[in-house]
Amino acid sequence: MTRFTMRLLRRFHRSLFRRQFENDMAGEMRDHIERETARRIAAGEDPVTARRRAIAAFGSVDARTEEVRERRLGTWLDQTWQDVRYAARQLRQAPGFTFVAITILAVGIAANTSIFSALDSALLRPLPYHEPDRIVKIGETRDNGRLNGVSGGAFQDWRDNPNQTEAIVLVNPVTGNLNAASTLERIDGLEVTHGFLDVLGVTPLRGRGFTPADEQVGGDNRVVLLTEEFWRSRFGADESLPGQTIMLDDEPHTVIGVVPASTWFYRAPKYFIPAVLDPEDSGRSSRSSHWAKVFARMQPGVTAAQLDAELKALKESLNPQYPGYKQGWSVRVLPVQSVLSENPRPVLVLLVGAVSVVLLIACANVANLLLARTSRRRREISLRAALGASSIRLIRQTLTESLLLAGIGGALGILLSWWGIKAVGALSSNLLPQVMAPELNIRVLAISVLLTGLTGVLFGLLPAWHSRRPDLNEALKSDGPGASIFRRGRSQSVLVVTEVALTLLLLAGAGLLLRSLERATRSDPGIRVENVLTFDLSPSESRYPSRESRLAYIDRVLTEVETVPGIESVGITVESPFVGGAWGEYISRPDLPPSDDRPIARVNFQAGDYFEAMGMHLRRGRTQTSDEFQADPPRVIVVNETLARQFFGDEDPVGKLLRVSGSIETAEIVGVVADIRPQRLDRPVEPYIYASLAFEPWRTAVVVRTRGLEPHSLVPAVRAALDRIDPGIPMANTRSLTQAVAESLAERRLVLGLVGGFAVTALALACIGLYGVMSYSIAGRHRELAIRLALGASRRSITGMVLADAGRLTLLGLAIGLAGSFASSQLIASQLFEVPTHDPLVLATAVMLLATVSFLACWVPAHRAAGANPITALRND
Repeated sequence: MTRFTMRLLRRFHRSLFRRQFENDMAGEMRDHIERETARRIAAGEDPVTARRRAIAAFGSVDARTEEVRERRLGTWLDQTWQDVRYAARQLRQAPGFTFVAITILAVGIAANTSIFSALDSALLRPLPYHEPDRIVKIGETRDNGRLNGVSGGAFQDWRDNPNQTEAIVLVNPVTGNLNAASTLERIDGLEVTHGFLDVLGVTPLRGRGFTPADEQVGGDNRVVLLTEEFWRSRFGADESLPGQTIMLDDEPHTVIGVVPASTWFYRAPKYFIPAVLDPEDSGRSSRSSHWAKVFARMQPGVTAAQLDAELKALKESLNPQYPGYKQGWSVRVLPVQSVLSENPRPVLVLLVGAVSVVLLIACANVANLLLARTSRRRREISLRAALGASSIRLIRQTLTESLLLAGIGGALGILLSWWGIKAVGALSSNLLPQVMAPELNIRVLAISVLLTGLTGVLFGLLPAWHSRRPDLNEALKSDGPGASIFRRGRSQSVLVVTEVALTLLLLAGAGLLLRSLERATRSDPGIRVENVLTFDLSPSESRYPSRESRLAYIDRVLTEVETVPGIESVGITVESPFVGGAWGEYISRPDLPPSDDRPIARVNFQAGDYFEAMGMHLRRGRTQTSDEFQADPPRVIVVNETLARQFFGDEDPVGKLLRVSGSIETAEIVGVVADIRPQRLDRPVEPYIYASLAFEPWRTAVVVRTRGLEPHSLVPAVRAALDRIDPGIPMANTRSLTQAVAESLAERRLVLGLVGGFAVTALALACIGLYGVMSYSIAGRHRELAIRLALGASRRSITGMVLADAGRLTLLGLAIGLAGSFASSQLIASQLFEVPTHDPLVLATAVMLLATVSFLACWVPAHRAAGANPITALRND
């Protein structure tokens, strides 16, 4: 420990135990005088003279005491402690002001801490894996931009050729039917290649991970890893489970291990199985279709850019082995942290901007209250200055009071943020990956403490500056007549204008988001969502291994479910409505020369009365018939209006041929249906192709339209009908289409809810600020207003005069806020849907709302001032 630190600690100890130090110092001084007196008496002086001369030689006791205090105790530490105690007494004497200020600060700091925790988890906090900066995502790309899925062949190229990766893994979502403890349920999982845990740097809690032998073609691949959460919730954390078998998709799977909680980035998987790439299965092992994701752990010291360059060069060398349309494709490598944070980043930046505005308004509000309070204490401050207090001491005293307020408000805000972070985590579960769940860690806590200190300085600096050099003559006089807000409190006026401007920014932003949600909710999905039930079925390959057996099962489902009373029509598709499932395929016109730029259309496979069950509108031609649902279906398709318009213009597409990659190949267009938005209402319409489910009968989502009945009321009857076919296949994701539409807009509702909440908070703070400033201002002008009333001024004129001052401030704030909303429009542009960033209706509504609320906040104190008794006011002055 350094000498300076020891000296500082001793000074702090002496300041803390001040009374003991003072007593010890007085005792030392008395002892010194007594010893000097005794020496003089021994030298022959009489006692009285000896004591008098000893005191004279020692000097003034008070001066010596002050000198020792300054040298040993440290005046700055002593004065700081005095300032803290004085500030605490002042805050205790004004409980109303203290309560309001602390509440305002606590709300602002809690909101900022909660949102910053989400920003920290997504953009700043390292992922909870070993050396996460070495984990990357690898994808194929056409334009070196957005990562596409990866083909099985491309993955094997990267895995089999030496490169700068330490481990590389293929990942693909799967579903399975688990039969355990006489309970059947469908669970979500992942199929992965060996090295999965090595890429993530995760060690199993129990057992082992996958090995190359587990994914050999023709080997025993029926092994499974369970996640810790599923192991605990479904199997009661049974320690003996590893090594035992569970029934998954009607086949016994040996549980070889349990992996820790949050092993995977997202929340979906409950289990992991080996991914087998059979060379005989062209759909999985060729270099054509993109069906998987690939992640890798780079070797130490290797960067994503170096691996990116190496894999690009590998792709160039293997180009002849790729299909012709992929000759111009490339590879892109990105750090996994940037990939996971890509979607939530714009939302979090918007929320941080909104919550920062709330904190600025809170600071302006408290600063305004402190300024008003300082103006009421001007006589006290002037007397302190007259008695010798320096400008620095006066500034320090005011800053100490503001920092004490900020400290109390910050402590309360951090306490409130503990609940706020939980709420943000629950609300943003669909926005943030599982490994990015917000939490109150040391970094967030440190930022909150720093934010608290900066807040105290920010709102305390202006009042402290105003108190540095009071005008003694003016301060000791009574308020002169005619002092308006502008002349008596220009700083307060600036703060009020700032609050109004910032509040308008938030109100306008919340209004634009609300308008976007309203537009998205009212946008035409192209279907009739009422009275529709949807659910998923997952027939296992062991139970239905061939295409023919699956087609027979689907046909029986259509037949049995249609017989349920109350059901109007039944359709089956691969794309669960407003969840997704249709994949993209390259399309082209055989009658036109081939083009290097091959567009992509989503392909959805369907059977039964899918178009009728979804309530889709046929524009031209016909839809597929039940006769076309067979093992070798005819090559006929239905397209949506967007595809017809983009590919055929004004031509009638019915009867034309369209080449589609994948299993369809070249097919005839037999009909055109209206555009629909089957994934989210707030996304643009894409080109769609509808083909017979007989081409791809491996995924089944059922759509049931009722005859005016509430969809969930038919679930038991539908379940009974399915059990008559095969009781070993559970219904999953059961919901109404109305519910599915609402859930598809959950993220938009989240953003609106948070920004709207911040806007309401800002509006309340602005009202408190205006009300507080007007109340303090009117209280300081009571003599002037009393004289005006006594001289015959009407109460209406007094009210109008006060409101005119406030109105000028509000109008100026509204004008600045409007300019600011135009300047900052790009911050919110990415979250808008079919709404311009400068929507006149939204801006006008925000202005009118803020103007009305501001008028009410100012009218109350103005009306009260106009109703005062002038005789009483003059007598009490």
